[in-house]
Amino acid sequence: MVRTVPENQRWRPQLTRRDLLHALFLGGNALGFVLVQLEVPDAYLDEIFHIPQTQRYCAGDWTHWDPAITTPPGLYILSALPLRALGIHCSPPLLRLTNLLFTTLLIPFLLSTLIASLSVSIASDASSIPVFSPRGDIRTRSLRTWDHFLRPSMPALVIASFPLITFFGNLYYTDVASLAGVLGAWALAMEGYHSWASLIGAWSITVRQTNVVWLAFVVGLSLLREVQSELLKSATKHDDRYSARPRDEALDGEVTGDVPLAEVRSVGQVLRGLSNLLRTAMMNPGKVARTAGPYIPTFAGFLAFLKWNGGIVLGHKELHQPVLHFPQLLYFLAFSTALCFPAVVAPDPLCAIRGALRLGVGSVRRAVASGVVAGLMLLAVHKATIIHPFLLADNRHYAFYLFRRVIRPYPIAKYLLCPGYLLAAWLWLWRLGRRATILWSVAFLGCTAAVLIPTPLVEPRYFLIPLIILRLQLEAAPCMSRKAIPTAGGSDVDTDATGVRGVRSVRAVDPDTAITARLRRGATFKNNGSASTPTSVASADAGLSKPKNGKSPSAQEGASAMNPADTDKGEARERGTPDQVLWIEWAWYGAIHSATLGLFLVRKFRWEGWEGWMRFMW
Repeated sequence: MVRTVPENQRWRPQLTRRDLLHALFLGGNALGFVLVQLEVPDAYLDEIFHIPQTQRYCAGDWTHWDPAITTPPGLYILSALPLRALGIHCSPPLLRLTNLLFTTLLIPFLLSTLIASLSVSIASDASSIPVFSPRGDIRTRSLRTWDHFLRPSMPALVIASFPLITFFGNLYYTDVASLAGVLGAWALAMEGYHSWASLIGAWSITVRQTNVVWLAFVVGLSLLREVQSELLKSATKHDDRYSARPRDEALDGEVTGDVPLAEVRSVGQVLRGLSNLLRTAMMNPGKVARTAGPYIPTFAGFLAFLKWNGGIVLGHKELHQPVLHFPQLLYFLAFSTALCFPAVVAPDPLCAIRGALRLGVGSVRRAVASGVVAGLMLLAVHKATIIHPFLLADNRHYAFYLFRRVIRPYPIAKYLLCPGYLLAAWLWLWRLGRRATILWSVAFLGCTAAVLIPTPLVEPRYFLIPLIILRLQLEAAPCMSRKAIPTAGGSDVDTDATGVRGVRSVRAVDPDTAITARLRRGATFKNNGSASTPTSVASADAGLSKPKNGKSPSAQEGASAMNPADTDKGEARERGTPDQVLWIEWAWYGAIHSATLGLFLVRKFRWEGWEGWMRFMW
């Protein structure tokens, strides 16, 4: 007997908002690439080093090396091998096509995969370290992978539209490939493929040496996740508060010590958590070795490179000596806040600014702490501001004009910017208060400092990887507190440490991870003191009421898994970032990129004594 599917339940392809954004993303990138190739067909600026070196590889001259190049040849080899194998001339447009593929296809796919993993946390009150669905059967994994590749999520497309990514996707620079390598290693590590993550991480280091720091960040998060998982298992077995029900999320932060930023009350609280984590790690050496072991050859190879090279920089070592450039962190704060402003103040700018101010000066203790931080900022600006010779000698970059007209128009100007830096820090702390934990924040800040502080030259490109990681964390599952535990059918309002009302605490739910999370937490949830019937993790955690069509949440999950369009319809409701904010953010990025690309293509000028046109760029 053949079962007939009712007409109203048949899946029909339909254009969704995500598809519209994807089409605009692809069309915009293609148009920008064509315009750049038509207007600038020859190597420009740093390409005069990258492109000739790659062309030597294309010709089979693998021993030649330009001593002026400061980064390893990972991108050059990747571009040259297929073109040489096919016998195709390595022209500048074809070499630039490598970055266009990274920008248009690979980076949105990796971002979509990472966001799906970050959207479900191991415990609402404990961590934004994600829980991952089991690898499952090959068919399920393949379908999920292809869905992320063919139809990246809206947040992924918006983040992939970041102006620095889209601009340098038109040229043959190493920044886009460097970002793709780090994101690829992170995505593989989150799925448990640590050997492959180590391999991709090693390649990313051959594109840019400082990526070794971000690979260490990935390893640290992986170890933290494994140790926290083991610690929570132990607590479930031995703690009476856990044995009462499958999972009491409000206790996990006390066990691991990795509480959300908004819940941090004392240094002792963090130290106790670290002590628990270290003790658990020492009691589980096998699990630690299985997680960290695959990365040992990569880090050992990097140490061997340092010894052989006598430092981290390959060429022009005299112009790239490591320094203590502490204001780099302040520039990064200002840049990330300005570029990501729509996402940082979402969904209510006035609420965000008010919350940030209350976070900074809402009490005497906070005001004193902010005063100390402001003093450190002033000291860093006064003692450690470094003006690289390249910075004020090249008027083709935004940094030249920022330093001439904003940071250094007169001696006191650089000090007057410190309140702005402080407000930017408050905004990020307020926005990440329930989406980042203390240990994640320490790891991120440490890695960002390790990459930026030794760098004498101020380049927006150097901010790209930490900024994308920071923006990704805004898509992580909100960490719930006892003050805002959701109830099925009820409302849950997320508040920060100051009590300012924020966005509704909801989670994006992937069908696989939803089922896994429900199994890990148990099939029943507390609802006003009584046990509720088994429900989907989306309904139980986000407080979603029963749908009007009468279908159970579990049935809806199945339908969403079968019908991608249905998942897209509910994406805005289940995700922490509303669609309206994403469209505004995308338009903001598009405006910045259009202005920069327009200046690059149209506003040409000449330097005395130099041949060819000069152009404005990042």
